[in-house]
Amino acid sequence: MTSGMAMGYDSDAAECIFRSIVNEVLFVPPMSEILPRQLVTQRSGPIQVVPEPVARGGEGSIHAVAGRPGVLAKLYFQPPDPARAAKLAAMVRLGSEALASAAAWPTDLILEPTEQGPRVAGFLMPEVVGHREIHQLFSPVERKRHFPHANWKMLALTASNLGRVVAAVHASGSVIGDTNQNNVLVSPRATVHLIDCDSFQFRADDANCWTCDVGKEEYLPPELQSANLRGLVRETKHDDFALAVLVFQLLFMGRHPFAGRHNRSGDFGIGAAIAEGAYFYGRDAARIGLAPPPGVIAAGDLSESLEAAFERAFLGRDRPTAAEWAESLLTFAGELVPCPGGVRHVFHPRSGACPWCNLRSKFKVDFFPEVIAATNTVEIPAIRIEFQVDPEALITRILAIPKFGNQYSRPRISKKRLRPAEPVPADLVRPEPFEPAPEPPEPDTSATGSLAFLLTALAWPTFAAAGVALFTRPQLAVPAAAVAFGMLGLSKWAGRSFRNRATADWLAECEEIRTQNDTDQAEWLDANHDWLAEVDRRTRLRDEALAALAEKETAWKAWLEKARAKDAQLRAEAATLHNRLMDALAAYRRELAEQSSARRAYAVEAWLENHLIRDASIAQIGRTRVAMLASFGIETAADVVRLMQNPGYAIPGFGQRLLNNLWYWAADVQSRFDPTSVDPLPMAATLQIKGRYEPEVMAAEHRLERIASELAAIAPAVEAHAPAVLARLAELTTAWAEAEGDLRAMRIRSDRN
Repeated sequence: MTSGMAMGYDSDAAECIFRSIVNEVLFVPPMSEILPRQLVTQRSGPIQVVPEPVARGGEGSIHAVAGRPGVLAKLYFQPPDPARAAKLAAMVRLGSEALASAAAWPTDLILEPTEQGPRVAGFLMPEVVGHREIHQLFSPVERKRHFPHANWKMLALTASNLGRVVAAVHASGSVIGDTNQNNVLVSPRATVHLIDCDSFQFRADDANCWTCDVGKEEYLPPELQSANLRGLVRETKHDDFALAVLVFQLLFMGRHPFAGRHNRSGDFGIGAAIAEGAYFYGRDAARIGLAPPPGVIAAGDLSESLEAAFERAFLGRDRPTAAEWAESLLTFAGELVPCPGGVRHVFHPRSGACPWCNLRSKFKVDFFPEVIAATNTVEIPAIRIEFQVDPEALITRILAIPKFGNQYSRPRISKKRLRPAEPVPADLVRPEPFEPAPEPPEPDTSATGSLAFLLTALAWPTFAAAGVALFTRPQLAVPAAAVAFGMLGLSKWAGRSFRNRATADWLAECEEIRTQNDTDQAEWLDANHDWLAEVDRRTRLRDEALAALAEKETAWKAWLEKARAKDAQLRAEAATLHNRLMDALAAYRRELAEQSSARRAYAVEAWLENHLIRDASIAQIGRTRVAMLASFGIETAADVVRLMQNPGYAIPGFGQRLLNNLWYWAADVQSRFDPTSVDPLPMAATLQIKGRYEPEVMAAEHRLERIASELAAIAPAVEAHAPAVLARLAELTTAWAEAEGDLRAMRIRSDRN
């Protein structure tokens, strides 16, 4: 498709019409007509090609050559015209090892006999093995499938090698002309080869130059956007522009440098943007109302020299040559540093931080995701994916065990089982109880004595007389008051003297009685010494028996309390473990369900990602609009679904009608997804998930089993010891009761008299 299709009408619509016409009326000859009965090469004689083509294009097909590995044959559907035949002959004649290593360069002509003599049917060329079209590397979706181990450094090295290959073509005097994403092949080792060399502009000498009459709008420089390419002699600087676009797409994840967000009215396609020099990533882009699409790195994430090289390539005619690109990109690749996060990201130190991590965090997309190695696992259908654990049965078994609640009470000993009290020794006479003489009651100190009473009685009338004299004979009032106060003071003195004397007499009497009581008690103790010694002996025996009983009871109670505490502790632990076990099993089943659901979602996503917009026939979505969509990261049906789920995400030039066409196509692709094609979660993945929960589940199960056993053993352990302990306690209780009876027999009852 030539650039002339961009002149005055919708090139995408025209391409769609052209495509529909071709699909309906293009006659492709059967293989028996494409392959003549006899083919010979100009240099090496007869050859035999494999009938089944390895590739098929618009003007011919590619075949393997029997007996010649590493060599392919291109056979034209229609015999080339004399000019094309002369061009191929010149390319074969002037080819070199350098060109053969850089491109699928014609190495020999294939001829077929006719009545008029031999005519050119095609040519031989080197086979390019292990390479894919370059868009399968720079497209994030296709790279994930075809180049999963590639990182940004590998893309930079590929761009450098592309520059070297283009430089080799230019050194031969040729110009590629139709440089685009379909005629550049790349390998996982970043090696690059060019194909479709027969369409290159080739100059054999000053008199013979065969032009390249085709070109894709998105790779043509500004000066060729409106040019008629037929017969136009191209220059290497035209290739340099297309090379710069491919380098940009390699470094910017397939985005086109002349596509993005703008403030222009109407459609502003890539061709128009190139013609105007609207470089959306340029340093002055924002000033003229241009901005890159979202979800892409900035030009500032490159080295300064690369950023300047793109400015030269897209905003002027002094474009970097292919050799300059090769060297600058090699330097750039060597300057890249690994991401400190340990992921498969590399970036230029000028960025300061990893831009790929930033995009992943902001837009939830990883352009260089980790590669998950495939493992060959043997499925084992006999393995049960469910845990063979019944938490409810375990906890029910535990709850069925009666709680330990044994309480101790001192054994009740029947008096009939006690031996008779030890009798009082015959040589001892039970003494009468010692009765000390009582002390006299404390005297009443409230009494004041008769003198004190008389003085107090006389003092108050004297006060009254002093009061009367104060009004009748004032000179007598003061003496009268003085006499009254004197009588009161004398009254208090007399009362105090009386009370002191009474207390002193009482204390003396008490002391006398106490002295006599001490004397009498000493005589009583001396007289009853043998009796009291027997009482002390029996008291000591009673206290020793009680102490032995209390010691054994304390030990037994402590053991019972320990058993009760152990029972409660085990039951609390069992409840916690049961809850933990239930949570772990629920989490395991939930993760299995989530993984299965995610697997189904991933299968749908993979199905949608396998349907590329570029390979589809969508109404009014031609190659130019496909390139615009790719520059916004919209390459597959999955991207269209995400686009429809984000109504605020606008793509310039795509109105509702075009978006509807995209959506109808994506919906049709999704409707053709077969749910039964989703493989169940592999046993290996299930076992891996199970392995994460198994230690906790099995530990909880084993502990609950142990708790049930320990709880069930508590009561039997106590019951096994109880008879001997209780028997001993009964003996000690009996001994204490009998000692108490012996002591009681020696008691002196004061109420006998």
